[in-house]
Amino acid sequence: MVHCASAFLFGTAYAIDPVAFHIPNKSFIRLNVMSDLEGLSRQDLLSTWVVNIWTGLQAEVGEVGEVGGRNNNSYPAASATRLDLAASATRLDIPRPSYFDSSLDEEPPRRYTLDLDTAKLLQIAGSERRLIVSWTTGGPKRWSIAHNLALSIRKNTPELEHSFVFIALDSDAVRRAQDSGFNVVLNEGSHDLQDDIWKMRWLIQTTCIALGLEVLVVDSDIVFLSNPFHHFYFDSDVEAMTDHFFPAEQLWATWLRPAEHINTGFLFARPSPRLLAFLVEFVDAHYHGHEGPTLRDGMDQRVFNKFVMQKMEKRPPEVITRYENITFPALDWQGKTDRFTPRETWDLPIGSGESITLRILDPVCISHGMNYFWRKAYKLKSCAGRQQPPAVVHVNGVDPKMYFLRDRNLWYIDDWEDRFNDSTSFLVYHHPRGLNLSADFEVLIAALEVGAYLRRRVVLPDTMNCANSPAYKIYNLSETMVDEPGCTYDYFAHANGLYEVYSRVKPYAVEAGISREPRFLDLPVMQLNMELETQTGRLREEILAAHAERRAAFGSLSARVLEVEDVILLRDGLRSGRFGLRMNAEHVFSCAYQEPLIGAMACLDEPYVEEFGKEAMCEAQSFVRGCGPVGICCCWPFWGWGEKLQYFTGVRWDLPCNCGVSVCERFSRSLETGSENCCRHAGSTSIFPVTDPGVFYCETNSSWSGPTGAEDSNTYTSQALIEFAANKRTVQQSFQTCSLDRLLRRGDAFQETSLRECNLQFSSYLLRRFKWKQLHTWLDWVFEQRRSLGNSSRLIASMDGGVVTDNTGFSLGKLAHDTEQLEYIISLGVQQEELHQAASGFRSLLELFAELQQGVPVRMEVERQFAEVRPFFNRALHLPDLDEALGAIPELLHAAADWEGAELDVRNGGVAVVHGALLPSARRLVHRWLLESTIWYQSLQNGEIHKAQLRDGLHHAVGMRLVHEVQGRIPALDTLPILDIMSYRHSEKSPGLPWHCLDGIVVAMVWFGDTLNSSVGFLGTSSSKDYCSGDRVGPAPALTLERFLQQRKPPQGEASVVCQEGCLLLWRSSRAVRTLHARKADKEANTFASRPVELLMLFGSNYAHDAGASAEFAPSFEGRVDSWGGHYYASDHDHR
Repeated sequence: MVHCASAFLFGTAYAIDPVAFHIPNKSFIRLNVMSDLEGLSRQDLLSTWVVNIWTGLQAEVGEVGEVGGRNNNSYPAASATRLDLAASATRLDIPRPSYFDSSLDEEPPRRYTLDLDTAKLLQIAGSERRLIVSWTTGGPKRWSIAHNLALSIRKNTPELEHSFVFIALDSDAVRRAQDSGFNVVLNEGSHDLQDDIWKMRWLIQTTCIALGLEVLVVDSDIVFLSNPFHHFYFDSDVEAMTDHFFPAEQLWATWLRPAEHINTGFLFARPSPRLLAFLVEFVDAHYHGHEGPTLRDGMDQRVFNKFVMQKMEKRPPEVITRYENITFPALDWQGKTDRFTPRETWDLPIGSGESITLRILDPVCISHGMNYFWRKAYKLKSCAGRQQPPAVVHVNGVDPKMYFLRDRNLWYIDDWEDRFNDSTSFLVYHHPRGLNLSADFEVLIAALEVGAYLRRRVVLPDTMNCANSPAYKIYNLSETMVDEPGCTYDYFAHANGLYEVYSRVKPYAVEAGISREPRFLDLPVMQLNMELETQTGRLREEILAAHAERRAAFGSLSARVLEVEDVILLRDGLRSGRFGLRMNAEHVFSCAYQEPLIGAMACLDEPYVEEFGKEAMCEAQSFVRGCGPVGICCCWPFWGWGEKLQYFTGVRWDLPCNCGVSVCERFSRSLETGSENCCRHAGSTSIFPVTDPGVFYCETNSSWSGPTGAEDSNTYTSQALIEFAANKRTVQQSFQTCSLDRLLRRGDAFQETSLRECNLQFSSYLLRRFKWKQLHTWLDWVFEQRRSLGNSSRLIASMDGGVVTDNTGFSLGKLAHDTEQLEYIISLGVQQEELHQAASGFRSLLELFAELQQGVPVRMEVERQFAEVRPFFNRALHLPDLDEALGAIPELLHAAADWEGAELDVRNGGVAVVHGALLPSARRLVHRWLLESTIWYQSLQNGEIHKAQLRDGLHHAVGMRLVHEVQGRIPALDTLPILDIMSYRHSEKSPGLPWHCLDGIVVAMVWFGDTLNSSVGFLGTSSSKDYCSGDRVGPAPALTLERFLQQRKPPQGEASVVCQEGCLLLWRSSRAVRTLHARKADKEANTFASRPVELLMLFGSNYAHDAGASAEFAPSFEGRVDSWGGHYYASDHDHR
């Protein structure tokens, strides 16, 4: 057995870091001999072979002109190179492993498989070479769900238990699994639990496939009811569950939320080289929890669906999908959609010619949570026989998971003693059938009150009227619920709300399904005779004793279950004092103002509204808001998928938010600014009602009208990013999606903030993916929105640092710079009215402000004059037309310069100088661009340095062409994305840039100006590491120069490099750097045009990471939760 630390090929086996696999004995002997001859370990020898293979392939690819046509040592992370196996006719298209990234990249090697005992996996798989795998930690919540999965296999499919194994994420999980007698293997390479959880299902597949095993990977919230392998076709690389109700009609429609199509909680993968390559590419493309300022989507199911959809769009497609006897030709196969730009304008990548096949399984027999727990769809179809349960049930789309598992009697753990003690007592009441919605919930609320008064847990009803659900007919509940006693409350109201408030936080209720449990059926029962209790007064005595002794009423009579016939009559009697005491409902529940959670309603999704028109939208105003008990809300129908009813079927979810009950009432109270609507108990006169902590009992001031952006719009797999990059959506449409999400969910109060944040997100995405045309389109549009004179009334949020405006104040240095620049441009003969008007106003204000600083009392006049010139301040007043001049220059860089030597110097020493790199004509053109463009919006070092940047005007074709030519001359840079382009202009007082470390991997710099000499100082590698302490300067999330310099003292021990105007300097970003410009003494050398200006180009991805960025799963309304019943009053719940 050989362990491989890098991707390698041997015979027909293929593996990726680090897995164990078997090779023929003869080959193993030959490997040992070669290892001895080479003086290398087997592992190092194999790794060396792979490097040589890739180097040869790169040379071969370069000769035929693919991937840029260069013989270089690195390729784009997204590129794929074809391997011809020496011992096999198999041809693999695999993504270039990150081990072969440019040697300039300091990122640690990436892992594409799990670090675990592969021999044990092979042993468990046995001769069938098949595994069923799930994963868990040893935490009580996670383990309890995982344990339930394992027990369902043991009970319902015992023939599968021998091939079932847990991947344990910690030692506690190993111990728990072993104690329960289940197979378990520890993932020993765990470093970041949240990241491990995100990648786990994909790394399980790559590990098993590399071992040549079939693998069924299941979420731990799966329940096996029969053998699912009987429902597989065994004709595809992957067979997967879906969250659709009607897949034959709706699969791959792009107006639906992407996560609907493939439910990744149940994936059956068959080993093949092409599937392994596909999965490695997926992991590699989403390896990090962030891309610069943008988070990875916490829901890997949604991310995988988008990845598959992009592969389906390639021509030829790289994923072929099937359902039953249907093979889907493309996305939106149902018909042409008008949401996108004309198809002929789309920029879709060319397919490799290789594809995988993916089959979608029947959502009834391989059931998602909504089909089983809600629709009971198996009653409409033959799976293993008419009305037989499905093979597996996924507890997704239902929340809390524990409630639904227990209520529907799919909980296999005997934890009665953990849940209840000998004093736990229950209340069972008669819930009348056939009531309307309000009556159903009035009775339910009365039962909760009585349970609280009697200190007993109410067994929730299962006889509520199913016909009150808006989905009754369209989802066939009228057929599937005929043989059921009725419906539970979760068919109408937010399941998590009621269960969390009245079962977990307050011990008033327990799920209806407990009444079918054997342990419950064995409890002693007592029937409450209200007439007798009234006559004897025993009810009063029992209630008083129960509260004094902290026990259940009638508990002294060993009545563990108390049955009540008319709970309304009992509740009213207790409220009115009929039984000798008066109870107060305010001690049982708080009244809350209930309104819809707009961001969750799929019928407000932007794609849905665009597809079907505004008349199909469920406007926020259409929901009936009102006052009701906290936790009982019928316009929050999650997770029964009522929030998706309209967009799946066209039928509206039209239940009132308070479920029609009258136990709470609305009242108005006065405020200094008017009045507000609030809620209190019916009949109360309190102006400030007493409520449970965290309850919103007054109407919020927020309002929303129109569609909403997708909830993952702030991630680097946002559909807005993907579709804009492919030119499927216009820049205006793309910004609208981003801003809708930011206004609704991210706290943006103004469009100016959204313009900044969306600009950071879109530009970073496009730069990283080399989408130059779309990048230019985006930057042009957002620059016009932010800086054009036509938008002069708009505030501007600075692209640097925190969200602050940069056009509502000024400094002396900034005003002096802008005045000098405008006067310089005018001196060139530019005739532009706004330019002259701004220059005159700036000069006057500059002189007046100088007087103020000298103590002259002219503050009011300064304020008045600044108000007059503010429409011109930090605006794009002049952008020179340089297209013709640029077109007249064949190349900007000198071909005869020592570019090869420069690359070697950067690789080996970290610094390189290319003297005379810029041709004279290019030097003049680039300098002119920087002199005449009014794009210097950031003022640094007390106004002594001014900065321009790519995302805020520094994106002219002159700069972009220079960058591309630098990449063309330095092959090591050709595969690195551009992180940023920025320029610094120095005043007469500035000696140069202070010490700092820049973001990215490599920096290239040219500079212009008339100086005695200019040099750049560098610290050594170790000193740079100590000085920078992991901080970098660059675009968000990196620091600004000012922030970086805080609390840092100038370092010692620099090495200087002299670089005259026109030279190109390159260095590794990890080196701390400063610039020094020695000025000439004569006055002519101190003009605006002669002062030093540096142009820096940052290559590579962000080294600096946002401290707030995390791959941690965020609560989602698209069918998944992570906590399995988190606290209802937690910060991630809005508990109105």
